[in-house]
Amino acid sequence: MATLPDSPVTVGRRTIRYILVIDEAHNFLGQKDMFLQRIIREGRSKGVVVFFASQSPNDYQQKFFNFQKLLEFAYIFQCDGVGAGAVQDILGCSSKTAKDLQTEISRLEPWQVS
Repeated sequence: MATLPDSPVTVGRRTIRYILVIDEAHNFLGQKDMFLQRIIREGRSKGVVVFFASQSPNDYQQKFFNFQKLLEFAYIFQCDGVGAGAVQDILGCSSKTAKDLQTEISRLEPWQVS
């Protein structure tokens, strides 16, 4: 990515060059993949957008790299077993709000989002 120049900014918005969608991201987030980490760290300025879809919000915080700190937008659909700590980290809310949302997330209907 070092050879790819920054994407142009027009009227305060960066031009999108590429969209990378990674479904079942939990299969990749647990790997020490320096390429994936580099795309996430440097890709935005180059016009690269990365979408992750995973089974649990807990998947984004790995011991070797915290993917959730670099998320610009997060959507949490219905899932069981999501920790209040993961909700708090991903959404940047208070621990009380995270606990309230944890209950709400477990009660969401299919295709509803929090």
